[in-house]
Amino acid sequence: MPYDPFLARIGSLPLFFSPLMANSTWNFSELIPSLSLERRQPVSVKTFAQCFVPAILSYYLTAVLVLIPRTLVLRLALLPVTLLLAYRSLLRLDFASDLGEWYNFLNQGHALALATLTFRVCIWTFKKEPLRRRRSPQKPNPVSSELGQLLLDASDLVFNLRGIGWDWSHGITLPLERRDITSTPSFLLTTFRWFIANTLAMDCCHYAVQWFAPHTLGSPTGGSVFDASLPLPMRYGRAVLITFVSGFTVYFAINALYHMFAIIGITVFRQSPMQWPPVSDKPYLSTSLNEFWTKRWHQLFRDCFIGFGGKPLMLVIGRVGAILGAFLASGILHDAGTWGMGRGTDVSYISGFFFMNGVGVLLEVLYKKMTGKRVGGFVGWIWAASWLLGWGMLLVDAWGRRGLVGSKFFGNAFRPSFLLFEPLY
Repeated sequence: MPYDPFLARIGSLPLFFSPLMANSTWNFSELIPSLSLERRQPVSVKTFAQCFVPAILSYYLTAVLVLIPRTLVLRLALLPVTLLLAYRSLLRLDFASDLGEWYNFLNQGHALALATLTFRVCIWTFKKEPLRRRRSPQKPNPVSSELGQLLLDASDLVFNLRGIGWDWSHGITLPLERRDITSTPSFLLTTFRWFIANTLAMDCCHYAVQWFAPHTLGSPTGGSVFDASLPLPMRYGRAVLITFVSGFTVYFAINALYHMFAIIGITVFRQSPMQWPPVSDKPYLSTSLNEFWTKRWHQLFRDCFIGFGGKPLMLVIGRVGAILGAFLASGILHDAGTWGMGRGTDVSYISGFFFMNGVGVLLEVLYKKMTGKRVGGFVGWIWAASWLLGWGMLLVDAWGRRGLVGSKFFGNAFRPSFLLFEPLY
């Protein structure tokens, strides 16, 4: 379906949202080159080794160097190499070519991983002091040699997004741990149950979103969340409901993936349960946007967004720049993921969602300055939910029109929701 005309008129908001207008000259998405899937190669052992592995090795080498004093010049020299290798991998690999268009979300994941890599190497390159891992006096180093420990620390660093056990994770809020971290078997059993529960919940929510329009929005072809054939109230009521359920789909999916990686990290790589605190803290209970984004929603990319966007803009326009810069960095990351699917980007809709959440946080800051009170309580919950759902329609619509909602995470014969309900296609 095409852009909704009413939403396009809303897009006449000055400057940033003028690209939403159909006749706007501010269509930033047109400035970004297309990543055509036809020009990419199917993933094989050979193409994976030639295109993806070099970028990862360069990323790992940067992680090693940022742990060693006086390596700034080496990191500066390595930075353009790493960025070019990451871009090369993005241009050349198609992770869904042999699986079908239902699995194009794998290309989104590939692009998100490379964007995260890009953010982190840029941040690490300009670090003035080496990053340090916190050591427990009760636990000796797992390896005896300094080189071995350095390589082990770098391995942890490349996967450790929140900085658990590192000196750079200042200010992060971790959810309260409710599992038994003193018993690894008990911790794993609880985590496995949570993995199963979140996987089932994710698939049921995903099924519900696809059910609204199985052959457009719920298919790889894609479609808008806005049905222009419906009267205006029903059209936007439907879009809000789709956005609401889509939010829970993302929430459960992130939880399920995190629990899966926790099980792998503990069983295969012998990590401690303490290295896997909960990833989120019931974000649906948030009574302000600030609480949602800084405490209850997952903080996996917090360091990336602050280091890549927040700190640079803070130097220019202070606290306002710090807040907007972090949200713009988040928009860039999510736009990059969509770009990787080979169907273009939608800067005004995707980055627009995150930018407007930064504006919402600034409004809460202004409210506190004017009243001396923080946004909170039931009214705060209504405010946060309304703002997230209202602007969230932009994000979900952009994803829906590019076929992301139509992804297939399970085979039809094994999809839990297809076994519980009737198949959609």
